[in-house]
Amino acid sequence: MGNTTTLDILRHGECEGGQIYRGSTDVILTESGWSQMQQAIEAATAPWEQVITSPLQRCYRFATRLSSQKDLPLMVESRLREAHFGRWEGREVDEVWRTEKAAVIAWIEDPVAASPPAGETTREFFDRVLGGYHRIVNNYRGKRVLLVTHGGVIRMLLAHVLNMPLTAVSRFDVPYACLSRVEILHTGKGDYTRLVAHNLLT
Repeated sequence: MGNTTTLDILRHGECEGGQIYRGSTDVILTESGWSQMQQAIEAATAPWEQVITSPLQRCYRFATRLSSQKDLPLMVESRLREAHFGRWEGREVDEVWRTEKAAVIAWIEDPVAASPPAGETTREFFDRVLGGYHRIVNNYRGKRVLLVTHGGVIRMLLAHVLNMPLTAVSRFDVPYACLSRVEILHTGKGDYTRLVAHNLLT
C-alpha cells in the first residue's frame, strides 16, 4: 500500500439557471460547462484509480461519463453535495441582495455566526464534508482519486487542509472547473496533509 494518497478535486462547470443560489438545487451543466470540465480533465492527464462524485447532476453526469470513458470505478458520496441555502435556494443572487441585503452581508462577513435563513450552517456543512473526506482517505489510502464536487465543498476541504478558520473560506476563488490537488502523506507518526496546487490549470 502506498504512503501517499492524492486527491484531485474538480469543481463542476457552468450550470443552467444563471446566477442563482444553486446550493442543493439539482440543475444540469450547460454545453459550456461540459466543455470547461472536459478541458480541465484533458489538461490534467492524471492516472486516477477512482472517481468519486457528488450526487447532484452537475457533477454526477460528468463523473459517470468520465468513469465510463476511462474504465474507472465510480462512487457517489452524498456528503460531497453543495450546502443547502434554505430560503435562498434557487433564487437569483441579485434578487436576494435587493430584498435581504443585511442577511447576505452578515453571512459573507462571518459565515460561522450567520447563515442563509433556514439553511445549513457553515459548521454543519464543514462537519458533513469532513465526514466524507475522512471516509475517502480511509477507504482509498495510497490511491490517486478524482473528486467531482462543488465550490463550497472545495472551500471546506481547503480550510481543513490549511487549518484555516471557517470565517475565511470566502477568500478562496473557486471558478468553474477549478482543479485543486491535495496530498496526504501517511507516516509512522500520523498523516501529514498538504495543498499541492489550487486552480491548477490556470
